[in-house]
This record gives sequence, C-alpha cells and structure tokens, in this order.
Amino acid sequence: MNKVTIKHLKVNDLIINAQTEPKKAADTFNEFFTSIGQKLQDNFSSTEPIESNKPYETSFDDSFLSPVNSNEIIDLINSLKDDTASGFDKITVKLLKNISVFISSPLAHIYNMSLSEGIFPTKFKLAIVKPLFKKGNKESMSNYRPISMICNFSKLLEKIVKYRLMSFLEKHHLLSKNQFGFRPGVGTVDAIYSVSRHIYKGLDRGDKTVGIFLDFAKAFDTVDHKILLKTLPNFGIKNNSLSWFASYLKDRMQMVMVNDVLGKELVFNCGVPQGTDGLISTYADDTCLLFFDTSWDSVYAKASTGLNQIIRKLNTKKITLNLDKTEFIAFSIYSYQSPFEEIEITDNIHNHNGCKIKRVTRNRTYDISNNYTKKTIGQRFVDYLGPTFFNAMPFAIKKTIRSNPKSNHKLIIYNWLLQEI
Repeated sequence: MNKVTIKHLKVNDLIINAQTEPKKAADTFNEFFTSIGQKLQDNFSSTEPIESNKPYETSFDDSFLSPVNSNEIIDLINSLKDDTASGFDKITVKLLKNISVFISSPLAHIYNMSLSEGIFPTKFKLAIVKPLFKKGNKESMSNYRPISMICNFSKLLEKIVKYRLMSFLEKHHLLSKNQFGFRPGVGTVDAIYSVSRHIYKGLDRGDKTVGIFLDFAKAFDTVDHKILLKTLPNFGIKNNSLSWFASYLKDRMQMVMVNDVLGKELVFNCGVPQGTDGLISTYADDTCLLFFDTSWDSVYAKASTGLNQIIRKLNTKKITLNLDKTEFIAFSIYSYQSPFEEIEITDNIHNHNGCKIKRVTRNRTYDISNNYTKKTIGQRFVDYLGPTFFNAMPFAIKKTIRSNPKSNHKLIIYNWLLQEI
C-alpha cells in the first residue's frame, strides 16, 4: 500500500497536527471509524422485532467440521499473493511460503480445534487500519476509508471457512441468482449484463421501465451482529458453525496507523470486517431494483410501492439507505421523457416520510443510461456498457478486436455473449 502522509485533521473546531501528534490523530480516527456503525444503528427503533424464519433443514456443520489437513494449508498459503499486507505480527506471505512445509501440520491442528470448539482465536481478531483518502477535504475524517489489515494466519482460517461455506451455499442453491458479489465465477460484468438484459426484454415488450439504484450508508459498518446471527440458521448455519461465527464477530479489535504510528486498541461490536413487486440485482453493496408495466402511471405505482417495501425491510435489519445518492432511471427506446422526475417515500419509515429520490439519465455504478434506440439486443448491449464491459472481456476477445480493425466488433462480442449464455 502506498504511503500517504496525513498532515492535519479537523474535528469540530479543533485542528490536530498529524505530523507532530500522530498517535492522537490515530486515536481520533479509530474513535471515528468504530463509532460510525453504532451511530447509524442508534437511529433505529430499539423495539423493532427481529425477523426469524424457519432454519434450513440441512446443517452446514458437516461441511464446516470436515478436517483441515496440511496439504490444504500449503495450497492456501501458496494461493496468497506475495504483496499481501501483513497484520500486527508483521509475518509476510513470502515468509509463510518459505516455511509452509514446517508449519502446515501445527496450523491444521490449531484450525481444526477452532472449528470443532466453535471459537475464533482472539489474537486473530486484531486489525491494523490505515485511513485511505477518497476525495474532498483532506482534513475531514469522513473523506477517508478504513483499510483493515489482519494477520495472514487469520486470513488462512477465514479462507478455509469461506471455501466450505460457499460450496455449501452453492450446492444447496441458497444464494439468490441475482446476487453477483462475493461469489466464485461471477462479478461486475455479470451484474451489468443481468440488469441490461432485463431492461432490454422489458423495452422489447413495449413496457415502461424504471430502475432504482440503491446506495447504502456504510453498509458493511452497520451490520447488526444479533440480527445477522439470527439470520444465519436460515442458511443452515447452526450449532458449531453458528458458535464459530458468533465468536468471530464478538469483540473485534482494531488499531489505526497514521504516519507509521499506531494508536490504541479499540473494541467494536458492530459491522463486519470490510418481497417487492420487482426484480432485484445485487453486487456487493450495490443494488438495483427494476420495475415494468404498460404505462408510466402503473410503473410509477409499482416502483413507489417496491421502494417503500425495501426501506421497511432495511429498517428491520438496521441498514441505512442514503437517499441523497439513491436515484432512478426511466428507460425508453424513444427520446420521450418520463412524466415524473421524483419518486416519493410515502410511509413514515425511519423519518423518511416525504423524502424523494431524483431521476437521472445515467448510473455510474452499472454504467447504464436511459438512451436506448431500436437496435438488436446485442448491439444495444455493446453500445451502452462501454469501457467497463470491454475491460472485463477475456483477453482473446479483446485481441481479436484490436487485431482486426475492419471486422464487425459488435458481432464478435455478441457471438461471444451467446456462447457464454
């Protein structure tokens, strides 16, 4: 990670010189980062009931408790990138690779004990956080993103559980087909393609189409542990595996580093380490809702009802929607403008009553605009996905396009898309 020097921080009317008082700056950052999620959660009603569905019958425990062996440890160590940041212990990936044959058996024993006893090692919960500047005023802490670095031994244990969990979820079809983030073999291009495909189908039917693009406020920082642990049995996570995840989440610790100086440890117990009448597509914390109907009035009614339903659902999970950045696009194959510029929130949900989201003509996250013409679905797809899509194409396809400047590029890409489908 590139070293960035932080010069000053402004907290209310107080100016902290981060070069002469780096520890004070680090502690101030840490208090800010660890309190973000809790402050957002405190805005919700404490009397809101926690939903509880019927637990999934098949238990994850059988997969979760499958023994870890030394070969698996060695393979996992070799899969780590050499430049992966080390945590508080400063043990690098290069060092682990050099000694992997000597430590694989002891690590397998430790990891098996962790899984069988449902306890995540306390030392593995400590993260070193470096503030990464995003944009805006460099003196404002809200313009920095916390980048957590955990020890590589913790990363290995997390990978062991992740591989077992994802295999279980995929095998039992427990993940939504519209979830594209944090899943093997799918990514941003799949999310963009899925949203675009549904839009094209709606337009080809002659439907009026509205896409609402949700923006969550500090989504990963505001995850309520009690609600999460109450939800996990719905996915087969119970008994040993549930105890392990509860231990993993409890009393996590972090220290912030500013200008190579570490501040004090702080414990945080909020967040995770970094039915609506419509269609939902999700990638990480980016979510798109799509609504279709034969008239603008009816599609507006669907979109308004669906948005209010989603907000109520988010309220039960204590997840905050950033209404200033949530937006919608009214799609049409004609240059005709939609008859509404806003969608109003009608229910008194989390003090959102009367708030409105604005109409835009392009969404940057999905790289999608409202400017459609009467072209084939393949031509429209290639036209409007732009550089985001092109950069993510296989190298062989890009090479073919670049080496044949006079060829029908759209036809090449469209044929590739049909093969992928």
